[in-house]
Amino acid sequence: MKSETLWYKKFKKEFLRFLLLTILILTAYSVKNVNITPTNIPLSAEEFEPALDFQIIFNQTAYLPNTDAHITLRFTNNQSSILDSVNLTAQIPEELQLVSGDLTLEDQTIGIGSTISNSFICTIPESANSLDLVFLIDSSGSMSEELNEVKEEVLDLVDSLNLLVDTLRIGFVMFGSTKFDENPYNDARNALDFTSDGSIISDFIAQFSPSGGWEPWGDAIHYLQELSWESTARLAILITDEPCNGGIYVGTGSHDYYFGDELNQVVSQIHELGIQICTMQAYGGGSELETQLMEVAELGEGTYVKLSSSSDELIEEAIILAENAIREAGLKIIGEVQLILDSELITQTVTKWVLVDNLPPSLVGSVVPVFVNDGGGVTMKYKVLCNVFDASGVSYVTMFYRNNTGPFISTQMNKTAYNMHEFLFPALEKDVFVEYYFTAKDILNNSATTDIMNFTADYSFPTLDYGTITDLSLSTEEFMIYLINETISDEILLGIKSTGILEFKLFDIDSSLLLDNASLTSQSSFHCVVFHEDFDGYILLQNPSEFSSTARIFLQEVSSVVDLSSDNEKSFPEIIEYNVPIIYKVTNLRLDEDWIHLSVEAENEFQFLDLLCFNSGTLLDYKIFTVISVEFESTSTVYFAILPTDSRIASSFPATISIGYGYLDDEEYWGPNVAIPGYDIFMILGILAISVGVMYRKLKSKK
Repeated sequence: MKSETLWYKKFKKEFLRFLLLTILILTAYSVKNVNITPTNIPLSAEEFEPALDFQIIFNQTAYLPNTDAHITLRFTNNQSSILDSVNLTAQIPEELQLVSGDLTLEDQTIGIGSTISNSFICTIPESANSLDLVFLIDSSGSMSEELNEVKEEVLDLVDSLNLLVDTLRIGFVMFGSTKFDENPYNDARNALDFTSDGSIISDFIAQFSPSGGWEPWGDAIHYLQELSWESTARLAILITDEPCNGGIYVGTGSHDYYFGDELNQVVSQIHELGIQICTMQAYGGGSELETQLMEVAELGEGTYVKLSSSSDELIEEAIILAENAIREAGLKIIGEVQLILDSELITQTVTKWVLVDNLPPSLVGSVVPVFVNDGGGVTMKYKVLCNVFDASGVSYVTMFYRNNTGPFISTQMNKTAYNMHEFLFPALEKDVFVEYYFTAKDILNNSATTDIMNFTADYSFPTLDYGTITDLSLSTEEFMIYLINETISDEILLGIKSTGILEFKLFDIDSSLLLDNASLTSQSSFHCVVFHEDFDGYILLQNPSEFSSTARIFLQEVSSVVDLSSDNEKSFPEIIEYNVPIIYKVTNLRLDEDWIHLSVEAENEFQFLDLLCFNSGTLLDYKIFTVISVEFESTSTVYFAILPTDSRIASSFPATISIGYGYLDDEEYWGPNVAIPGYDIFMILGILAISVGVMYRKLKSKK
């Protein structure tokens, strides 16, 4: 009996230890996975709401189409008194189908430190399995290159899009040629209704030769309603190099130039049929055409693209526009909490995005020569970088490479920091020719493969290109040199934003150190230099730490100077181009204000942009999304930088930039962790703890 009593005491002690350990695990897991949102939400520049603990929580960071998203509004009373009349409300976009739960929880009373939650389930919309795509093409005499590109590459476009949808139908509406002038849309020569037959498509487009000079493309848009639209995804792409001329439906006469509202009315009517209208400005079109095409794309909820002098990108851009039409990007959830505090009604709103990730990862490759201390001295080696972007997270990145004409060799790339992957060649002979490409897959099994790229190992210093964004990754004690020789304007900014520590030195062509008298700001993770005159020299970047460091480098002139001495906010249009930095200098800040913000409102609202704000001494903040708000003190000037780096978006798109005082809700999309599918680990450990408690009670009752 005594031995049983000792055994029982020992067993009881072990159980208590196990219970304590379980509680600690639960607490650690809860703290680790808490989803932190901004707390101080100003009502104005001077007035702040109380810091409320209100969150929107998803069961995972991204979703495939036609799957369920588990969404929870969670509110914790972190005030010093009991809260009455607490209401939680969610607003969801119409694309999400509510299948379980309610969007509101009303009239709750919450004790100090207590939490209430409201959960519901929505079904993610299914990506379109069919696409109706129509091209509206200017076939006038100035469009020869673009028309020839369509003739040569249209079947490649068909093959590419057939990989994305089960059913693809393509149509054409032509305008501007002599055939159109003779008999607009009254016979089959000027329009082709939807077909999936590649030979019919080729024969139709082959009959057109560039001729004529009248572009009533408003009539071409009007004619879209005559086509046999069937698919849920409906896309029209207008391609022209001239403003809209008058026609039957647009303008008041056959030779009246369009200046009125007729075109906008036609575009709105077509968009009401569920047709997205995108526009492409061919090379040579002026600012008047740019304004018209941007307005048409905005009314048609599409994208505006400005083509370069090369027509080769036309089909590639069309494929990107079609991909965006059949794949959702982001669906915004808006959560609102209302409560009574000190006899006053308090309202706070938070937002979060449901990401429908049916897109492959974005892969951008580059090659940099770096100096490496490998124990036997400093040698120059070549490093291949892959800047990977995917909102749901990437599982792996593989590089395939070959020297000269040998077979391709595969290697798993090393992730260094943030979204950068790298591969360092052990040794390459001078002037060897290297070809390489990448493959990658995200955690939802969306995969991507790049085209084959190449470089020649000539072991020369690279030049930092003006007006672009350059990626860099340096391991321990590695360093590299960039040449700079630009003569652009009176104020050029060289910016370097790193994820780790980088030492930065600036030299002129005679190797004189210039950092002390040329630096705008210099920190371990951010450096920015302003050049006010011609500069010919180089920069040296070195990683002195024991961890890898990645960096984004931009060299760009100030795009606009924004004076906020008398205005609370200024808004203006901007064309955002992939991989082209935009710099704003904000001057004459009022010192009685505390916060300043920048927001980017694009036609496609869901854009991932790198946003930086800095002044003459400090990087104030850095965000990934479309809004950044920073607190400033005792400064009359700050800079904002927009770095568009997601290669999957169109090469350019119009946006409205707003810069002003006050705090905007700048919650980023990113969630800190991906939840485990199926049973939440918190639930599993909780059940385990309960089981231990039950076993203990049974054992005690027996004894």
